[in-house]
Amino acid sequence: MVASHRTPFTKNWCRVRGILLYEAEGLGYIEDIRAAAEDLGVEGTPFFTCVSDLPCLAPDIIAGVEDAWRRTGTPACSTWVPRDLCEEHGCRTHYTETVEGTPACPAGINILTAGDLDGPQEELRLLLHDRRLVFNINTREELALVQEYLCRRETP
Repeated sequence: MVASHRTPFTKNWCRVRGILLYEAEGLGYIEDIRAAAEDLGVEGTPFFTCVSDLPCLAPDIIAGVEDAWRRTGTPACSTWVPRDLCEEHGCRTHYTETVEGTPACPAGINILTAGDLDGPQEELRLLLHDRRLVFNINTREELALVQEYLCRRETP
């Protein structure tokens, strides 16, 4: 787990559960991941990163991302969700790029190969049409959206 002074609740959650924590400087997601990889000495080793606020992330999603990445043989993989799918659930879209001809938002799941993180790596840009990945919880409003979605799914 990588956390910083900007994420005190995450740090405390990890401490209470005995989860090892890398104390980053809080310069930004990419900067902190780069520092952790360098300091931990994982040169040339692929590693998985994921933002911690994806409440519907499930093992089958992670396995699917890994399988797709392994088939391509690229050093990196980024995951994306169609912007329309995000908007359909009322989720804000802060950042959009075109992936496979579709406006898409980052899903927050990545694979990188340590050792050459100063610039972009050749990557698989994986477009996932999975409603579970549209939810990224940073506000109470976003929490309410995912709660509503989960309640609808469980109601027959």
